[in-house]
Amino acid sequence: MWFLSFIFFILSSLTLPSLPVFAEHYISEDEKFYIDRFNFSGEFPDMETMEIHAQRKKRVHLDASGDFPKLESIVYNGSFGSLRAKLTGNYPELTSLVFVCSSCKMDLDFRGQWQKNTTISVSNESEPLTLTLPKDVGVIVHTKVSTKGKVVLEGDFEKRGRGIWNKTYHNSLVGVVPITLVFEVYSGSGGVITLR
Repeated sequence: MWFLSFIFFILSSLTLPSLPVFAEHYISEDEKFYIDRFNFSGEFPDMETMEIHAQRKKRVHLDASGDFPKLESIVYNGSFGSLRAKLTGNYPELTSLVFVCSSCKMDLDFRGQWQKNTTISVSNESEPLTLTLPKDVGVIVHTKVSTKGKVVLEGDFEKRGRGIWNKTYHNSLVGVVPITLVFEVYSGSGGVITLR
């Protein structure tokens, strides 16, 4: 009797496709293309704060390239995956930005129209951080990395101080132009910080 059940098992496994394997493959392929998009590329005359809670989002594109005459702060909370943010809009009142993730590859473009001194905090644990910085305002970047982490410079930046893990960089416009962006960038567990 067990011989017949064994033969039935062999024949059924050869003739029927394994559905869970195909389903998992399909789901993983489908997930690869799914992106959560936050589109703020228009005009937002009354928005004063922007808070985005994306802790359960895997791939996020944030487009804040619009006109924000009253926007004072942006807060982004994420966890893992990737974040691509385009902060290339008009921000006459913006003075505070906070981006916090635990293990998220971050590509942040800050080439907007800045009209006030602004403090920007970016924190990540283990994935690379790439910051594309504006060329028309002063930029100071305070970095903190772990023993396995490093800072890669691509552009006009000078290093200030002699820290091993805590380093400060600035561009040539600090003190020359009236507006300065101050970045506090933290990357733990071997993450690489790239300044462009």
